[in-house]
Amino acid sequence: MRIFKLLVISLLVFLFACEATDLDKGKIIGRIKNHSTGDLMEDVKVYLRQKQDGAFTLYDTLYTSSVGYFKFYEVESGTYDIHAAKFNDELEENVSHVTPFIDEFEFDDQVISPSVGDIEAYTINSTNASISGTVYYEDGSPANEASIEIRLLQADEEFIFNIVYSDANGDFSSADFITGNYYLIVNSFGVVPAVSAVTDIFFHDGNGEEAIGEIYLN
Repeated sequence: MRIFKLLVISLLVFLFACEATDLDKGKIIGRIKNHSTGDLMEDVKVYLRQKQDGAFTLYDTLYTSSVGYFKFYEVESGTYDIHAAKFNDELEENVSHVTPFIDEFEFDDQVISPSVGDIEAYTINSTNASISGTVYYEDGSPANEASIEIRLLQADEEFIFNIVYSDANGDFSSADFITGNYYLIVNSFGVVPAVSAVTDIFFHDGNGEEAIGEIYLN
């Protein structure tokens, strides 16, 4: 009987140890700070996206604690990125702060509590930031009147921020950006539409200029 009791106790200890270990797996932690003040921010919505078949899809969301921390549990192995938004209304229609996308990273669910560190949230406001670039056809000739659709990503929504067209030399530019993340979709009539390789352009408070460089249509 004593041996049986010892076996039962040993089994319970083993199961508890396994359960505790499982609880430690697959956690991603970090915190959100106000870029302007350095204060930790509560009730910020954090978006975790997983890369599948070359595209990111929403994996999970949560809100930061009263001291600015977030922790995703039971995250499976894969490639992810993270960004966050602070809303100033209950319907979550008005964004007051956004963060850059944290560059995609590989996550192994066997790793205990990996940390992405501090992510800075920038106040949404107008800037004098601008972008410029040149569009070419595959043969190297300039793409005249190619459309450059500039999409703004805020929280888990995306909006067409502006549409500009290239000139006879294939050059284009756009200005008056607000704080946020952007990507470009470039098309030209008579040519197979192409998505540019430029993604996750981030403009923050103040002036800035992003030279996109050359974009070749397929």
